[in-house]
Amino acid sequence: MNDIIRPVPQTPKQDPPASADSAPTPLGLTPGVVPGEDVTKPPVQLATSKPKRIWLRWVLGVLGVLLLGVIATAITGYLWYTNALKPVATTMHNQTFSVDQGASVQQIADGLQAANLVRSSLATQIYMRLNHQTSVKAGNYVLSSSQSVSEIASWLNSGHIDTLRVTILPGRTLKDLENDFEQYGYKQADIEAAFNKKWDHPILADKPAGVNLEGYIYPETYFMKADSTPEDLVLRSFDEFEKQVEAKDLRKSLAARGFNLHQGITLASIINAETSTAEDQRKVSQVLQTRLSKGMMLGSDVTYIYAAKQLGVKPSPDLDSPYNTRKVTGLPPGAVGNFNLSVLDAVANPANTTYLFFVAGDDGVTHYAYTYDEHQTNVSKYCQRSCFSN
Repeated sequence: MNDIIRPVPQTPKQDPPASADSAPTPLGLTPGVVPGEDVTKPPVQLATSKPKRIWLRWVLGVLGVLLLGVIATAITGYLWYTNALKPVATTMHNQTFSVDQGASVQQIADGLQAANLVRSSLATQIYMRLNHQTSVKAGNYVLSSSQSVSEIASWLNSGHIDTLRVTILPGRTLKDLENDFEQYGYKQADIEAAFNKKWDHPILADKPAGVNLEGYIYPETYFMKADSTPEDLVLRSFDEFEKQVEAKDLRKSLAARGFNLHQGITLASIINAETSTAEDQRKVSQVLQTRLSKGMMLGSDVTYIYAAKQLGVKPSPDLDSPYNTRKVTGLPPGAVGNFNLSVLDAVANPANTTYLFFVAGDDGVTHYAYTYDEHQTNVSKYCQRSCFSN
């Protein structure tokens, strides 16, 4: 019996049901492939941007810190520079500054700093170079610590070798003048040597040997060489004083009043300290000369005040001193300060009055009286605060 092999019926393949994500692919296109894309290349992965942003922030932060540092440094440098150009001191203190032949800007600036004329050598060099002020002639220059770098540099580049301009004011004592001379750059030891020197000059012919130079250093503006000494200046003042006295023939005029030149200088110094106007100077001169002629004490407050300053004590009318005309009759041994020539002329030519008293009132007016009672009335009326009365 033959076995009959029958074919097994085949169930036709069926595609799985189509889903929304499996839409039919257009003819000729491969699913998941963008037209024109190279299907041989692996898919491109999108890189995250977070690491790039962190690196950028770090760079910007570093640049910001560096920029702030540069700005802070610039501001600090500017403030240092502008401050270094300011004057070293607020008060004038002249001194002679020497520039050697061929000196460099650095050597000049170093010398200025060493002399305490500028705050910084470096800042001075920078200023002089930036402003093209580097042409400095060799020589002596009179500079002051109260000058700024710009003023000093300008003067050094002016091409003028200095002459020292010294102004001696009236009403100054030797102690005052000692300080004044120092401000012009003279050394204290040299000033004292000039004031204590045994001078031989016509203006001093009547001065007693034991009396100092008070009243003899004539007030005027003098132009001195930059390398001059205090002795040179004192001698110039003597020469000027003698010249003025001779021009007005004051020795003869004073002699007619019973005074030699030293006595006239002493009286003039008191008058100068008591009042200031030319009219009052002549009236006060008359009062004091009348008192002298009557054997009365001059009674000038300025004399015991001067004596107290010399002794370093508190001023008092009872002070024991030959300068205190509240206790001593006649003129004091010497002057109490210097004065203009007009005051010495007032001694030689007093006012034609007969007053015996005067008081410099609080109102700035000098009031005169013939009697003591009138004088006391003036004192009570016009001298409520501190004032001089005679």
